[in-house]
Amino acid sequence: MDADSASGQPPEPAPAPAAPPEAPPSAATAPAPPVPPPPAPAPLGKTTLGIDANVEAGLAVLFHWIGGLIVYLIEKDNTFVRFYALQSIALSVTYAAACVLAVILSIMSHIAHLPLTPVMGSEAFGLVFFILWIILMINAFKGQVYELPIVGKWCRTQSGFTG
Repeated sequence: MDADSASGQPPEPAPAPAAPPEAPPSAATAPAPPVPPPPAPAPLGKTTLGIDANVEAGLAVLFHWIGGLIVYLIEKDNTFVRFYALQSIALSVTYAAACVLAVILSIMSHIAHLPLTPVMGSEAFGLVFFILWIILMINAFKGQVYELPIVGKWCRTQSGFTG
């Protein structure tokens, strides 16, 4: 027996349970938080032609060496565009040199009666150059910096691009 029942007094009532915390409103009734807009791309600066720098760089790559040469000679303000124009020229010249080398090796193997097939090697080079061209063009149009292997650092230095 406890002391309260021995004294004849009724036990004190237990405290009422605390009210449960309010439930958050359901997702159906609450407005959704606003979705922030995607971050804007970093400005690439103005160009001599007055079009977006990424478009001008993409066009320089799209039209191979001739587009790169025209854009490189016209563009004086934007080093990003000049960088991509030089890379387009370098990629085209390297591909042309690989094709000339394949022809020379093919002629030499024919004269020397060697069972070499450098033409098949040039097809592999052609595929590699095509993939590099696509990668270069996509990055140029996106406004992202992509440096070609081997010649990219030289193009960056010659164009004055620091980004």
